[in-house]
Amino acid sequence: MEPFKNNKDLDVLILTLQVDELLLQQMGDYKGKKFVSIESAYEEIQKDLGKNVELEAQSRSRIPEDDITGFCLWLKNDLSDSIGKVSISKRLKDTPALITGQMSSSMRMMMQMMEGSGQMPGGMDMSRLAKDNTLELNAAHPIVVNLNQLRKTNKEAASLVARQLLDNVMVQSGIPFNMQDGTDR
Repeated sequence: MEPFKNNKDLDVLILTLQVDELLLQQMGDYKGKKFVSIESAYEEIQKDLGKNVELEAQSRSRIPEDDITGFCLWLKNDLSDSIGKVSISKRLKDTPALITGQMSSSMRMMMQMMEGSGQMPGGMDMSRLAKDNTLELNAAHPIVVNLNQLRKTNKEAASLVARQLLDNVMVQSGIPFNMQDGTDR
């Protein structure tokens, strides 16, 4: 929702029921306005946000350009059981990170309910679906900047912080996950 807060040219619907999202996906558009989930990958919504958002994000970044690839690869490897890709976000300003993927949080919750009741289609499981998730990082946020510095000096502590960051992002996004793992850490 963050990139849309101050954009007066875009209409945003805030949906509170999971079924609403499914209905809007089926409709596709209304009076020439296409419905696009803000949980979509950046590429799907960038034409609505404009080019200025990308330039702003690059100018705000506080992670050295030389560190970005190594940092993203380290996070991807460290969190490989929950995410498939890590990238630097072009849309975040205040939030440290978000998760995007092929499947919305509403659909993930429905899939988790199906998995719990043994009705998951075609032998799919939630862990395989996690590989479609992308963790987008705000390179200007102090948590992300400090995590990059911590990984260079104390990988074990950095790994714990990265896991906690991921847990927080998943809770914020409404993505189901095993909270017991976080409690055990």
